[in-house]
Amino acid sequence: MAKKILIIDDDNAVGTLFCDFFSAQGYEATTANDAYAGFAAASKVKPDLIILDMQMPAGGGPAVYQRLRDNTFMNAVPVIFSTSLSKEAAEKVLPPGAISHGFIRKPADLDELLKLIDGVIGKP
Repeated sequence: MAKKILIIDDDNAVGTLFCDFFSAQGYEATTANDAYAGFAAASKVKPDLIILDMQMPAGGGPAVYQRLRDNTFMNAVPVIFSTSLSKEAAEKVLPPGAISHGFIRKPADLDELLKLIDGVIGKP
């Protein structure tokens, strides 16, 4: 069974690019385009990993992250944050330790992101 990746990003082009790329690598990839849809999709899809945009409408990445951590069934799912912010700026708005699974800057290097994902959840 393929490992599942959920991409939560308000930029449809980014979501589609990531989804197509990860699907071609053997992962089962799904997208959601805002915070509310992202949390709902996480509950439904039960992903092995979430790529979460930090800056989006309807709550933003930090709010989604906190809801995931507060949810008994989703609190252990690894989250990789994606943003145009620097890592230092991102760490200021996130809870301590939130970037422990990973952080990528947009525009993302897909090969680098794939290595990060493979290191967190393994190859498909």
